[in-house]
Formats: sequence, structure tokens, C-alpha cells
Amino acid sequence: MWGHIALFIIKFRRILIALIAVATVYMAWVAKDVQMTYDFAQVVSPEDPDMVYFQQFKKTFGEDGNILVIGMQDSSVYKLKNFRLYDQLANDLVKVQGVSGVLGLPKLIQIEKDTVENRFVTAPVFRAPPTSQAQLDSLLKVVNSIEFYQGQVIAPRTGATLLAVTLDPTFLNSNKRGAVMDNILNLSEKFEKTSGIKLHYAGLPYVRSTMTSKVSAEMKFFALLMVAVMAVILYVFFRTWSAVVVPLLVVIIVMIWCVASIVLLGFKINLLTGLIPSILVVISVPNCTYLLSRYHYDYRKSGNQILAMTRVIRKIGLITLVNNTTTAIGFFVFTFTDIAILYQFGLVATINIFVAFVISFIMIPAVFTYLPGPTDKQLEHLDSKPLVGIIHFLDFIVLRRRRTIYITAAVLVGLASIGISRIEAVSYMVDDLPKKSSVNEDLSFFEARFGGVMPLEFVVDTKQPKGLLK
Repeated sequence: MWGHIALFIIKFRRILIALIAVATVYMAWVAKDVQMTYDFAQVVSPEDPDMVYFQQFKKTFGEDGNILVIGMQDSSVYKLKNFRLYDQLANDLVKVQGVSGVLGLPKLIQIEKDTVENRFVTAPVFRAPPTSQAQLDSLLKVVNSIEFYQGQVIAPRTGATLLAVTLDPTFLNSNKRGAVMDNILNLSEKFEKTSGIKLHYAGLPYVRSTMTSKVSAEMKFFALLMVAVMAVILYVFFRTWSAVVVPLLVVIIVMIWCVASIVLLGFKINLLTGLIPSILVVISVPNCTYLLSRYHYDYRKSGNQILAMTRVIRKIGLITLVNNTTTAIGFFVFTFTDIAILYQFGLVATINIFVAFVISFIMIPAVFTYLPGPTDKQLEHLDSKPLVGIIHFLDFIVLRRRRTIYITAAVLVGLASIGISRIEAVSYMVDDLPKKSSVNEDLSFFEARFGGVMPLEFVVDTKQPKGLLK
């Protein structure tokens, strides 16, 4: 069968290359619509009781993670000049599209008695920007007398204060979030430069925005780095640019198809699916390497390109397919979970592993049978002493040192078991960020002064309407 496949590929190579080219252009057009996910990855099954309850909570009370917190600790903010700048920052933030509200020192409200109507009413503490330091100090005393704000907006022991910016969920969970965050951060940076007061940021919108930006940047970085490393290795091994350019062309085609498949399946790029292009580089290049190495070996024996490539496909086609299939099965297992992020990762990876196999098995024979045959210098890697020595060493220990292999394997399994037993499950939101990142430093600032800013809600259900009022 593989002999017929080889003849088919070589006979219709022009048509096959043209079909791949047209399909890749279409996939590139589809891939342009790929989007990053702006929600935290759901690692809990939608049918899980806690997840069901959480979704009901959000349906009843709305989004719980839409507050960005801006904090500062500097006594100069309580001076008239800087306080007016602080008040201007709060007013500017309210005007940003996507911001639904701002709560901070200049925007605090107090409860007053309405003796005429015999009721309580709310009124702003700062009805107008203070015009003198004495007036500001007087109003700050009013703020400090309101117990509700202590430890929430103002830290009594350190004098730190914060500004809570509520974002519209429709902006928060869309590609407009980046623009909203940029506008907020630009206004904040302007305040920093003008006042000289250092600001700290926290809250789920900020953490999510930072994580999304880093995932997008690092996905591109690792993909390019992987391609560069593979290019160097291929050139060092084969000593010909054709053996570098063609496999990298295969890699680029596979990566385009991968991103397009994410769009066609209705998924978005998340922490896991963002790794798939890099994984496919590791899978595609070995496929090409197997074919080229065997092609060089058979070409040296026969001196005929068509015959050599036919033998390559016939002899290692099935082996390579089995290797790719076993790899794909490992990823396909993830599709049996109820966790969305793992299901998407497994499905996209499985599909594109076979895509990589098909494209490499068409492109390598089709292109290299058009190119001139390899020269004697390009075939020298077949007699490389280091590689031959490694192969002889492996042959020796497999055939003559089986007991050593068994003992070594048993020791390694034992060590791995000890390591597995020490694994701990944690749920830190910023695990993927460096410990010394600005996000972790800012979170430490809020934890030390305000006890943290991450949301934690309690629901009190009296099982009857207006039960708390009785």
C-alpha cells in the first residue's frame, strides 16, 4: 500500500503542492480571525455542583470580577495639590468608555439624616474639590470618622488608599478590554508623572489583562525561538539550505492550519491551545528529518531520486504514522474530560498532529524530487563518527546490558513515584507569572495593607422575600 502511496505522491506532486498552497491560503485567511480568550480558563466541569451554583450566582447578582483597584501609599496625596490631581484622575477615569463607576477617596459618600422627610439620605463627602489645605484636612477627618471605609478604602495604620474602578462586563469579556485597560493605565501613568506618587494595580481585570498579554507575546516568542533552534540543528546536521527551508516551510504551513482549525472549531486561544504551535514544530520537524535521513541513505545506495524517495515512503511511512498516531492518542485522551480548556487542547492537538503528518509526507517527497540530488558532502552526516558511536553504544547496552537497563528504569520509576507523591494542588491565579513580576509585587502591596483585593462573596438566603427586614 505504501508503495502505491509513494507513486501517487510523486506522480501527482504538482497537483498536490498546488492543493496545499490553495488550502493554506484559505487557512491563512481564516486564521486572521483568531481571538485570545478573555475569560479565566474553566478547569472545572460545567456539571460540577459548585460551578452550577457559581453560574446561578452570576446570573442573579452579575459579574463578580470586574473591579480594577489602583492603590497608593504616599502622605503627599493628602496635600491639596496632589489631592486635586487625585480627584482629577477619578473624574477622568469615569469618562473612560467601558468604565461604569469609580469609588475612591474623592468619590466617597456618607449617610445623613433628613429630618424633614424623616429618613436617611446619601451625600458626597467632597461636594466640590477643596480649595484650601484646612478644608481638605477637615473633610479627611469626616472620612476617618466613617468606620465603614476603614481598611476598605483607607488603611488606618499606613495611610494607604485605593481607587476602585468598576468595568462594564461587556467590555471586560471582549477584545475591547485591551483598549479600556490601556486608557486607564495611561491616565494613571500621567498622574504618577505629575504627582510623583507611585501607583499599584490589582484586581481580576488587571491580572487577566496581564496574563492575556503575556500569553500572546510568549506564544509568538516560543514559536519563533523553536523555529530558529530547529533551523540551526537542521543545517548543522544536513549542511544544505534545502534541508532547512523545506522543513521550516512545512512547519509554517502546519502552524497556519493549526491556528485556522482553532477558528473553525469555534475556540479561542488560551493558555494551553497557545502551546500547540510550538508542540507541532517538535512533531513536524522530526517527520521531515526521518524522511530526509532515509532519503539520503537510499539515494547513496541507488543514485536515483525517484527510486530513493519511493523506498523512503514504503519503508518508514507506516512507522512514522504509528509514531504520530500514538502521540495523537496521548492528546486525544484529553477530549474525554468535561473540562473545556483540556477538551479544546486535546481536540486541536490531535487534528493537527495528523495534519502535520500528511503535509510533511506530501511536501518532502514532492519538493525534493524536483531539487537536484544531494552531493557527497551533504551525505557525510550518514558516516558521522559521533552519531555512529551513539548508535553503537545504544546497541551495546540494549543487547548486552539488559539488567542494567531494568535496574535503572526501576530506580527512575521509584524516584518519579516519590515526586508524584509530593505534588500539591493549588489554585493561585498568578502561578504562571514570575515571583518578581510587577503583578505579584502589587498584590503583595494590597495584601499587606488591605488584606487583599480578590473577590469573596457570601450569599444569605432567608428562603422568603425580604426576610432580612423582618
